[in-house]
Amino acid sequence: MRYEAEVFLHNGYICPCTICQRSTGQPAEITVLIRAGTLRYLKDEPKYYVSSADGKRGFCGTCRSRIVWQALRPDDDWLTNLTVGTLDRPGEVRVTRHIYADTQLP
Repeated sequence: MRYEAEVFLHNGYICPCTICQRSTGQPAEITVLIRAGTLRYLKDEPKYYVSSADGKRGFCGTCRSRIVWQALRPDDDWLTNLTVGTLDRPGEVRVTRHIYADTQLP
């Protein structure tokens, strides 16, 4: 799977919410927001799972890795985020926030 998007590399965040824990099999996930409306799939499209009343998670159809979280409401497209590990240069991401910290594992 390939995509392109305008990514906010210096605005990454860690999310340890229980849904991220379950969808990744990890204690937390690191993601970055993208500029609304810039995500375009170049090769294949993700398979989606509606994970909450607010959004859906897109997974690679081949390896099942989580790729993207997208809001269900079009007005919330600015919340679309990509998993850092799917970027071409994940080492350029700078984490600036830790959200849902109250749900992190001890």
